[in-house]
Amino acid sequence: MPETRKTILSQMLILSVLAIIPAAASGLWHPRRPSWTPIVASEGEVLLRTTRSWGGDVLWVDTRPPQDYLLDRIPGALPLSVEQWNLLSPDILAAAGGKHVVVYCADNACTSARAVADRLKRDGKLDKVYVLKGGFQAWNAAMQ
Repeated sequence: MPETRKTILSQMLILSVLAIIPAAASGLWHPRRPSWTPIVASEGEVLLRTTRSWGGDVLWVDTRPPQDYLLDRIPGALPLSVEQWNLLSPDILAAAGGKHVVVYCADNACTSARAVADRLKRDGKLDKVYVLKGGFQAWNAAMQ
C-alpha cells in the first residue's frame, strides 16, 4: 500500500509540473497577456480608463495626419494640428466649453499631441487639457 501511495504522489507531481509549463509559457509570451507593470500616466497625461469615468464630459482632439483621421478616429474627435492651428483651433475652443480636452496622436512616440496640448493650455487658456497615454493605439487596443 505505501508503494501505491508513492506512485500516486509522484504521478500527481509530474502532472502538476506538466501543467505549469504551458501556463507559464502563456503568461510570458501570449500576445494579449496583461501588463505585469502598472501603466502610469506621466504629468499632463491621462489613462483611457480615467477618461471613461468622465463620461460624456470629454472633447477628443486628434492630432494625427488628416488621412489617418479620415480613415479611423475616436468617435466624436475633432482634428487639430500645429500646422492647421489658425484654421481648426476656433472649433476646438468653441467645443471645449468646460469639458476635459484629451489630445491624442498615433502612440506614445508621437510628439504632436503634447505640442497641441501645450498650445491649447497656453494660447487657448484651457486648463483641463491632457494627452492620452498610448494615443490612438491604446484606444484601438481597448476596443478589440
